[in-house]
Amino acid sequence: MKKNKLPYVYIMLVLFCAVILGLIFNRSQNAVRIDWKPDLQLLKQEMLNNEVSLATNKKLSETFAQSIDRVIGNLKDYGNDDEIKIEVSKVIASLGQSHTALQPWDEKIIPIKLYMQDDKLYAIDTIKGYSEILYLELLQINNHPVKKVMRQLSVLISKDNNQGLKVKIPVFMICPSILYGLGIIDNKEGIQLEFRGGNKDVKIKIDPIKINKAQSGFLSPYKEKLLYNKFINKNYGFEYLPTNKSLYVAYNFCEEDTNYALSKFEDDIIETLQSYQAEKIIIDLRRNPGGDSTLLEALIHRLESQERFQGHVLVLIGRGTASSAIQNAIKIQEMLDAKLMGEATGGDPNKPGEVRSLTLPNSGLHLSYSTQKFHLQNKGIDALFPNIQVDYLVADYQNGIDPVLTAALDYDFQ
Repeated sequence: MKKNKLPYVYIMLVLFCAVILGLIFNRSQNAVRIDWKPDLQLLKQEMLNNEVSLATNKKLSETFAQSIDRVIGNLKDYGNDDEIKIEVSKVIASLGQSHTALQPWDEKIIPIKLYMQDDKLYAIDTIKGYSEILYLELLQINNHPVKKVMRQLSVLISKDNNQGLKVKIPVFMICPSILYGLGIIDNKEGIQLEFRGGNKDVKIKIDPIKINKAQSGFLSPYKEKLLYNKFINKNYGFEYLPTNKSLYVAYNFCEEDTNYALSKFEDDIIETLQSYQAEKIIIDLRRNPGGDSTLLEALIHRLESQERFQGHVLVLIGRGTASSAIQNAIKIQEMLDAKLMGEATGGDPNKPGEVRSLTLPNSGLHLSYSTQKFHLQNKGIDALFPNIQVDYLVADYQNGIDPVLTAALDYDFQ
């Protein structure tokens, strides 16, 4: 008796259709959806006309134009929009300055704060449910070694120096769209991470969440203990520390705070100095990416008139110090005979500034670029270096210690 082959044929037909539908679905997920050509033509023209290093260097401008034209010519070859964004980022990053950059484009992030130490990445904060990874080294993302991913990121990150990479690699590493564009992950959900610390390996699968939700959900184990956290969401603030007879000033962004006028801030500082027997002023610029450098000048001049503080000011700098904050540090150093403490800055005092921005209409990408050259230090210097080197280590995060501020409070002026 012959067997009926119809059920078998039917099953094979269903499976075949499922595979085809799956391929079609994946292709639709990966397809290029943005009309890139007008955006890239606008980007090229804007940069050639206004970006200072391109406007003043014919050979560089020709190379840049050719690179953008190459991306336009290859648009049909890219598998998805994120791949195109990666290529554009590489072209812009090749100019070698942090201000001229394509900003990360993710609405969601992997909810982990990473910190770079000795060319390794460590988790220093995360959200509830993942505390087991705190202070462990990140080894792999989706089975890709982190060292390899860092090398891939380094060529698409706009930076002034290697200190800038220490700031930006931890940010780019938690952006799913960037990882997807690089081919590190093939799905923006359920990202596999592997960590190691001591004698234990930890593997987790984590879903990206919206940036504001991540920021509000971070555990921040020592949030209340660390003084800089008191002003972390403010442009500036200060506190007098009677035990150390020191005035701590946090200056986190060179921009006027709508809730606290800069003139009032200055008056409050001078009044506090007159009311207490302060022996030292500590100005913290470690988290200041820049803005308007002129805003702090009035306070610097007023402090200059307080003769007892000449040579008794410490300025805290670090990898997060850039742009106008570097100008402020240099001026404080010169006018108040201040000492710089911490680590080298992520910004270069001799790189261009006066930043403009452009939003590309079709992709919605945000581009920033420099329009004016600056030379604030000797040539050959690519960062502002401290007089007193104090490193911030992962162990310090783990123990809830701010070693730079501690060193500043303990510092004895000769």
